[in-house]
Amino acid sequence: MISCSVNPIANTLKLNGAKAFPVGPSKEYASTLSKALGGLDKKVQSGRKALQSAKTPKAQAAAAKQLSSAYKSASSTLSKADVSPADAAANQELVSALKQTGDAYGKLASAASSGNKAAYSKASRKVQT
Repeated sequence: MISCSVNPIANTLKLNGAKAFPVGPSKEYASTLSKALGGLDKKVQSGRKALQSAKTPKAQAAAAKQLSSAYKSASSTLSKADVSPADAAANQELVSALKQTGDAYGKLASAASSGNKAAYSKASRKVQT
């Protein structure tokens, strides 16, 4: 345990060339995460409904493109988040997973646009609809 005489000295320390992060969860990161994932959830619900009810390749492509854009937007938002070193690895994993999901929906959109049933079937297995 640090003695009381050391605390005044520790409180005068300053960082040079580094950014200090508070101990514990970051309210700013939690807010960014909540906004990004909350917005994504709404777009995914809408996009999945549109994809499931799509009757034509053009409608399937539009819905899949909407989903791709939603996931990639969330990935981009979180990739720009100012995170503490403690949160950086988890944030990077989340960014990567969101981008991969966006890419998978992008392939589904391309397959639908091309009218290639085999490519659409293969791409649809990569996403949950």
